[in-house]
Amino acid sequence: MNALIEVKLLHGVPVELPWCDTEWRVIDEPTPLRRELEWLHPLITHAPDAPRIGWRFTARCAAQDDVRTFDVLERGSSWMLQNAWD
Repeated sequence: MNALIEVKLLHGVPVELPWCDTEWRVIDEPTPLRRELEWLHPLITHAPDAPRIGWRFTARCAAQDDVRTFDVLERGSSWMLQNAWD
């Protein structure tokens, strides 16, 4: 998919996005997408959180009552839609 989109945030968390000429409202608690840590020493049993690179969330299209799951990645000051599932 990899399309640049606008993501509306509230306190740094996605709440809405326009996609396919429709407004989609987030209806769950977004899950942070994190970069996998490349290497940790085998003795480390509780790894630190990796940096957040985006969000996964479920959103509803009010016009058609359609629900989808989205993965959006932060790219500097913009957002990229990586995936959208029915």
